[in-house]
Amino acid sequence: MNEQGVPSSSGSTGESTTSDRVEQFLAGVYALQVPSQTERRERRMYGAAIVIACAGFAVIGLGWWGASGTKYVYQEIPYVISGGIFGVALVLVGVILFARYSAARLLRFWLARLVADQQVQTDRVIDAITALAEAIAPRTVDGDTADH
Repeated sequence: MNEQGVPSSSGSTGESTTSDRVEQFLAGVYALQVPSQTERRERRMYGAAIVIACAGFAVIGLGWWGASGTKYVYQEIPYVISGGIFGVALVLVGVILFARYSAARLLRFWLARLVADQQVQTDRVIDAITALAEAIAPRTVDGDTADH
């Protein structure tokens, strides 16, 4: 384990730079902490979204129940307005809040994953260029350069 509490990769002392850079990146990701205030706010918004959506369904149900006990259409209109439209609006607000905070969490994970994958690709390109440079470099034999 290193100083940040992240397990270090096992291997010989000649580890490649790729694994070192990935380990540094992972240590940096583990060191990143979402501020607790932001996390608490997100949890509250999740809870509020669920409560608002459930309240919307309850208002729709109450509106339907109130309208079902009337005999004339003109008596149903206040129930449709107060129960139906307001209930649908509450459900939409709840669903939009839930989708917004779900998408934010998903996109944060996706962005971290994208950065990690890009880091690995960059390390592979650097290793390939280094290997190519070593392969085409002139070799010295007893102080003289030997051609291939």
